Amino acid sequence: MPKAAYAEEALIGIAQINPEFIAKAEKAGVLTVDDFRTEFNKRVYAAVSECVSAEGRFDISFIADRFSADEIGRIMHMRVLREDLSDNGFEVFRMNAEALRGCAAAETQGSDSFGDIRALIEKKKKSDQPKG
Repeated sequence: MPKAAYAEEALIGIAQINPEFIAKAEKAGVLTVDDFRTEFNKRVYAAVSECVSAEGRFDISFIADRFSADEIGRIMHMRVLREDLSDNGFEVFRMNAEALRGCAAAETQGSDSFGDIRALIEKKKKSDQPKG
């Protein structure tokens, strides 16, 4: 999976779990829907964001009429993958947003030298481990 798509799916999964991060990220300039590179993920993030703005929370049923059954399955899978992980906090959300923007910058420069997203996550995990 391309790095941008990996980061996008992580962001969408986390946003479903912690929908309040969407407004927080936009307010802080961390992430907007325009940062998304893939059309499907851009549509999903926009729908989740609109849902949270209108309803104050997120439920997959709120956006079910905008997507096919297969697409809803993909969206739900993004959430399930994140639920299996222990850290879905704003710092992880922010790191994935930075990774996504880094992918966009690398594409603009015609370079693929951007560091692996997984390396960033591993670095975060190591820094969070208790010292002793």
